[in-house]
Amino acid sequence: MIETGLFFLLSAALLLFGVFLSAAFSGVRQNKRNALICLAFCAVSGAAQILLYMSTGEDPVRKFYPILVHLPTVLLLRTVFGKRLITSIAAVTTSYLLCQPAKWIGLLGHTLFQSQVAEYAVHLISLTAGAFLFLRYLAETLAEVFGKDTRSVCIFGITPAAYYLFDYVAVVYNDWLYSV
Repeated sequence: MIETGLFFLLSAALLLFGVFLSAAFSGVRQNKRNALICLAFCAVSGAAQILLYMSTGEDPVRKFYPILVHLPTVLLLRTVFGKRLITSIAAVTTSYLLCQPAKWIGLLGHTLFQSQVAEYAVHLISLTAGAFLFLRYLAETLAEVFGKDTRSVCIFGITPAAYYLFDYVAVVYNDWLYSV
C-alpha cells in the first residue's frame, strides 16, 4: 500500500517537475495564470496516465510517456505560451535530462536499503530538492539561452536532446544498454 502510494506520488511529482521546469526554461513568466494553466495541463495529463495505467499497467505508460506528456508539453509551450518550437523542445529535453540525477539517487537508495519504498522516497526527496535548486538557480539563465537565436539554442540543446533519444532507444523501448 505504501509502495503504491509513493509510486503515484512520485509519478505526480515527476509530471509537475517536468512541466513547470520546461515552462520556466522556455521563459514562461511565473504568475498565477500561467501556474494554473500548467496545473490544469498536469491534471489532464495525469488523468490520461492513470487511465492507461489502470487498463494496461506500468510498462505501456513508460513507453507512451513521450506521447502522453513530452509532446503535449512541447505543444503547450508552443501554442498556449507562444514559444518557438526549438525553444520548447530544448526546454522539455533539458527538463528530462535534469530529472535523471534524482532517479539515480533513488536507485542508490534502493541499493542501500534493498527496498522499493526507499527508492521511491529517496527519489521523491531528491527530485523535490532538485526542482527547488533548478528553478531558483538555473531557470532564468536557461530561459535566456533558449530565447536566443535558433543556432544558439541548437548548440546548447543538442546534449539534452541526444540524451533523450538515447535513453528512449537504449533503455525504455528495449534493453540494449543493459544487454551488452
